Amino acid sequence: MAHVVVVLGAAGRTGRLVVERALARGMSVRALARSRDRLGALAERVSVIEGDATDPRALAQAMTGATVVVQAISMPSIFDSGLHTRAMPLIVAAMREAGIRRYVGLTSTMAALAGDHASPLTRAMLAIGGVAVRGYVADKRAEVDALASADLDWTLVRVGGELRDGPDGAVRADPHRLAMRSATRAAVATFIVKVIEEESFVREGPVVTGP
Repeated sequence: MAHVVVVLGAAGRTGRLVVERALARGMSVRALARSRDRLGALAERVSVIEGDATDPRALAQAMTGATVVVQAISMPSIFDSGLHTRAMPLIVAAMREAGIRRYVGLTSTMAALAGDHASPLTRAMLAIGGVAVRGYVADKRAEVDALASADLDWTLVRVGGELRDGPDGAVRADPHRLAMRSATRAAVATFIVKVIEEESFVREGPVVTGP
């Protein structure tokens, strides 16, 4: 089946790479972005819906007839919390209305899942981070909670450390072992498209780190 992929945050630094890789694999892409101009030349290769993930009208338009939703929304700052808390109920509702079951979300290791384990050092680092950015952690929790209570085939791609620029390449993906190693945006985007193609890590949260 040829996938029709809705990319939320398509104009972001990682979202654009997801769009490019999905197109390269023969998928049709609906790009949700605040402005068509932000997509540059990519706008000519995709169906652009102007709006954001808190706009029910734009979500409904983007998801009609689609098969997969990818959430690659860039947050301006870890201190700018609340986006997922506001957006996830709307995203889930729009997916249900459109009959879409597959959701692949880009997030961080702050999105804790049952069965997670980590080294003492990693646990300490996550605990310190959780205190420093409580709002951010609560916002990540909102995405997990919304998916857990929905009958969806979700995958949360959790980046173990900083998302950085750099070349594509292999990544490590472990469903439960938390780590604080970074990965490149290009490699993570490739991994997201691979997860879609292979229908892998369903109802799991692979922790993705660079080699």
